[in-house]
Amino acid sequence: MRILLRIAKVLLVLVGLIAVLHLTCILCKRPLVRLIQVDGISMQPTFDPGERLLFIRRHFEPDSIVLADAGADGLVVKRVLDLTDGEVRLVGDNSEHSAVYDLPRSAVLGVYVGKVPLKLPCCQAR
Repeated sequence: MRILLRIAKVLLVLVGLIAVLHLTCILCKRPLVRLIQVDGISMQPTFDPGERLLFIRRHFEPDSIVLADAGADGLVVKRVLDLTDGEVRLVGDNSEHSAVYDLPRSAVLGVYVGKVPLKLPCCQAR
């Protein structure tokens, strides 16, 4: 019984932590952490539509999965194909349903950390 109580406390703390991080995502212009819901099939089979992903602002390299601001296309979740002088080339894992983006490195908002099973309101990304 004590083990179940400890597990419940840990889960409650984790839910609280994710909620606080999510609020900072909503309130800050350049947050450290972002929670995104996938909208589209450009990253299949890696991610399916509706999955919630957690991103943190940190260093990225080729093959990293990142969240980027693609201007008119909005937020996109893509894989880093190549890095050049100040630019990054992003592609989706589903080549039949994905555009290639050449963006400034500053457009990358975060690097993929993991999937979030909680149903929190979040932004949409393709």
